[in-house]
Amino acid sequence: MIYIKNFQYGGIKMKEFIAITLGIFLLLAGCGTTSNDLVTDEAKPVSEKGKVEKSEEAENMEQKEDSNTESRNTKNSVEINAEKKSQSAPVTGEKEKYIKQLNDIKKGLSEFDKALETGTQFEIGQAYGEIFTRWDNALNDIYGALEKQLSASEMDRLREEQRKWITYRDETAKKASLKFEGGTMESLEYISTQARLTEERCYELVERYMKQ
Repeated sequence: MIYIKNFQYGGIKMKEFIAITLGIFLLLAGCGTTSNDLVTDEAKPVSEKGKVEKSEEAENMEQKEDSNTESRNTKNSVEINAEKKSQSAPVTGEKEKYIKQLNDIKKGLSEFDKALETGTQFEIGQAYGEIFTRWDNALNDIYGALEKQLSASEMDRLREEQRKWITYRDETAKKASLKFEGGTMESLEYISTQARLTEERCYELVERYMKQ
């Protein structure tokens, strides 16, 4: 049997000293454990937060890629539909195209209204000359288009008809101008009648001969 003597250390008995020392050690051990637990607990949210941020970033990247893919698909779809629509849309007929051109010419002649109403004889003559030129150019364009559309026999008949029509136009214009023979209006009546008959002939050729 071992006997522990009651030693004193600085006025404190050995048993008391050992008890105090043991108590301090246990207290420090407990604090260390708590501190480690706190560090671990504090580290966990940071780790979890990082995981969440990475997950959200990956999800955002995936959504962006999906959006870009959808945008490309939409663009391709629009282009394909536009191409199909262009291919399937009916081509405007030649007759409709030339009728529109003639109507546009007719509307454009309004620019000469002032000259014809209040202009001098010279200005009126210039206006009628320009009007006749526009209708004559349109007639030549229509005639050229018909040469490509009609068969050889049809074109031969049209040439003969056109020669007769030119004779008719000039004779009719001359006859109309004779009402003002010797006067200042004679030449104006002649050119204005030519312009009017040429306009009528343009519409006639398109309606009678131009294919749809």
